[in-house]
Amino acid sequence: MTIPLATGSEAQRLVRCAYGTLDLFGGRAAQLLAWSHNLSSEQPVDVVAPEWWAGSTAHALLNYLADAGVTSLGGAVDPFRLAQFQQVIELLPHFQAATGAKAKCRLYGSARGSAS
Repeated sequence: MTIPLATGSEAQRLVRCAYGTLDLFGGRAAQLLAWSHNLSSEQPVDVVAPEWWAGSTAHALLNYLADAGVTSLGGAVDPFRLAQFQQVIELLPHFQAATGAKAKCRLYGSARGSAS
């Protein structure tokens, strides 16, 4: 299956929604990744949230999925948008590692610059 490329604004929205979903999982990327691997376009949208979540958390998740274009107002799951969202979720740990490495480089560079 070929997944259509997201435009700049779509990609930005997907990343924002993926990070928001990560926040709902308490920052636990491994749990988010496991959850996203179990998603399917055949699932009804009302059963995608983990069953132990409070209603408000599940509602927030549904809002992120709708904003990412994964779900429609009618409750259908778009298989292409779902695949895009899952790809972004798989990339989140890499984004976080790169951001952390960049911050360390800036910190180290600032420390070196102030020592001279």
